[in-house]
Amino acid sequence: MADPSFVRKFRRAQKHLSDLNRLVSDYVAGKPYLVAEQKDDETLRCTWTITLTQTVPDGVAEVAGDCLHNLRSVLDHWVEEFSVAQAGQPVQGAGFPVRPDELHWNPSPAGRKDDGPQAIRKLPDSVKAVIKSYQPFETDPAWKDDIRRGLLTLHKLDIRDKHKTLNVVATGYGVIGYGLPDTLSEHPRPISVFRDVLEPDTPKTLMVLEFASLHDLKVGVHLDPEIDVVLVENEANRRPVIETLELIMGNVSWVMEQMTFAFNNPGSPEPLGFYFQPPSE
Repeated sequence: MADPSFVRKFRRAQKHLSDLNRLVSDYVAGKPYLVAEQKDDETLRCTWTITLTQTVPDGVAEVAGDCLHNLRSVLDHWVEEFSVAQAGQPVQGAGFPVRPDELHWNPSPAGRKDDGPQAIRKLPDSVKAVIKSYQPFETDPAWKDDIRRGLLTLHKLDIRDKHKTLNVVATGYGVIGYGLPDTLSEHPRPISVFRDVLEPDTPKTLMVLEFASLHDLKVGVHLDPEIDVVLVENEANRRPVIETLELIMGNVSWVMEQMTFAFNNPGSPEPLGFYFQPPSE
């Protein structure tokens, strides 16, 4: 028997995330930048600049969008399949609603058919309560807030990806570390460290160090820049794309487990501490 479609969608999202990890790792490992240094004998300062020489590969945005779409579909497919199981027949318009405010959750006096309760009308009350508790406008209990924000981020990014390519760029996070020669008399003093979006062929100040003496300045140090690929979107502004998708995947997994438990154990409190894992293929 084939696995349920929401399981296959979740597994597909995992595959996309694995592919995305590889794309980002290969890009960062390729050191798509040039680092230059300039020493000032009067101030005893050394300034390093970093220049991006290769933009983020096109495939990163596309794979990130595919992963997001499959994760959003996981929730819709879960609701649709369990609604059909409960009703014993197809249920039109079934899906997992994510509504930013109660106005769009509650039924419309004008008869709008996209309200939250309409999409989950065939599910047991125990599951309806779980789904409503994770809506972005809910505030109680407060420990669910991070998951609520994650679901809203997923919902908005998925919509964004339907209309335009997600904006992913390289960002500098300063330096991983720098090697200090034994011949230095003192540890140099950091003056500034760059943390911002990198632009192609545009030098950015990576780091400024002030040395204790002209001798130390001439000996110098070796810097290892740290860069990553981030999402530049309102819902995940300048957060690493891998980290963002991993958190969202965890949120989806968590909510799916809570819904499944509520479906199978009506009246029982929500369990804590486990996540959905798809069965092995």
